[in-house]
Amino acid sequence: MNVKTNIKTLLLTAALVAVVPLAACQTTNNAPQRPVDLSFSQMQPLQLNVGNVRVVDQTANPNTRYFDGRVAPAATLSRYAKTRLQAVGGEGTLNFVIQQASLTSAEAEGTGDWTDSFRLSNPMEYTITMRVGLELAGRTSQPNVRSAYTLERKKTLPAGSSLADRDRELNLLLQDMIGAMDTAIERGIDDNMRIIVRPGPITFGKPAEAMPDANSGMQIVPPSTADGKPVVIQGTMN
Repeated sequence: MNVKTNIKTLLLTAALVAVVPLAACQTTNNAPQRPVDLSFSQMQPLQLNVGNVRVVDQTANPNTRYFDGRVAPAATLSRYAKTRLQAVGGEGTLNFVIQQASLTSAEAEGTGDWTDSFRLSNPMEYTITMRVGLELAGRTSQPNVRSAYTLERKKTLPAGSSLADRDRELNLLLQDMIGAMDTAIERGIDDNMRIIVRPGPITFGKPAEAMPDANSGMQIVPPSTADGKPVVIQGTMN
C-alpha cells in the first residue's frame, strides 16, 4: 500500500468520524412541536343560503399513495368541506367537487458535496396537489355558477427522516394548504355566489338630510322618528 492510499484512507476515516457526532447532535432537538389538527373543529361553519351541500370525491385512483391513511389529502378535504360549509335552508345545492388530491414522492438530488458519499439514502421530495371545483346549481333565480381552485406545494425531507417525522411534516403541509384554500373559497363564495348568510342588524330607510339651524347656523340632522331613535330591524341579508 503506497503513501497516497494511506492518506486517502485516513482522510475518509476522519471525515466519517466528523459526520457521526454532527448527526447525533441534530437528532437531540427537544423544541416543542406544533400540533397538527385536521378535524377543522376550530373553524366557524359558513352558513349558506342553500338547501344542501354535497361533497363529491372524484379521486378514486388506485395509483395514489396515501401512506396507509396517515396522510390522506382527499379524505382531509372532504372532512374540511363537511365541517366548514353548512346549508341552512334555501334554494339549490352547492356541490364541492374534489377533482384531484394527490400526494407523490420522488428522490431529491444530492447536494453534490463530499458528504453525499456517506449517506445511506437521498432526501425525498413530496408534492401535494389539490384541485377543487364548486358548483351552485338548481336555483331558479340565477343560472348555475361554477368556480375552480388549484393549489400545489412541495416539501423536501432530509435523508434518514423517520416515518413519524414524515407523516407529521406532510400533515402540517396539508393543514396549511387547506387553510389557504379556505381563504380563497370563502372569498369566491361571497363575491361570485353571494349565498353566505351573515347575521347582523339591518337599517331600512333613507337618512334625513341635514338642515341649517336658524339660531346657530350649524347643520342639524332631525331625528328619524318621534322619539329620536332609528328604526332597526334584526335580520339577515342573502
